[in-house]
Amino acid sequence: MTSSTPHAAPGGRQTGQLLVITVPMPRNIGNGSHGHWAVRDKQRKAYLSALDQLQGAGMIPPPPPKPFARARIDSVMHLANMSDHDNAMRRHKWPLDWLRTRGYLVDDGPKHLEWVSFPEQRVKRDGNYRIVLTLHELAA
Repeated sequence: MTSSTPHAAPGGRQTGQLLVITVPMPRNIGNGSHGHWAVRDKQRKAYLSALDQLQGAGMIPPPPPKPFARARIDSVMHLANMSDHDNAMRRHKWPLDWLRTRGYLVDDGPKHLEWVSFPEQRVKRDGNYRIVLTLHELAA
């Protein structure tokens, strides 16, 4: 999958590894009625499984030998239309859950994950909708 140039990171102590991970754009579930919770859970599990398959095919790098205890994250979203800030952040929920449960991050809470800035949004109606996440390991 494609990589992208991350934003400039503010001050801080980046120590080691840098991972650039490109994932397909998850469903937009921030607005409107979304039906029964079981339907949404099935969609979430299908998305996480799709990421597992992409990783297995070598399209997503494997997790580090040890999950990042602290990391700085940057995001570039490639989408068809600009999103509201809250909806843009909501679309990161499933990818971040996948990173946490697959051993990339210890946790995705603020003690462990620092956002460089609000996700950049690049609008282009080419059908290649994705999120490019750049993770910098920070000193613990």
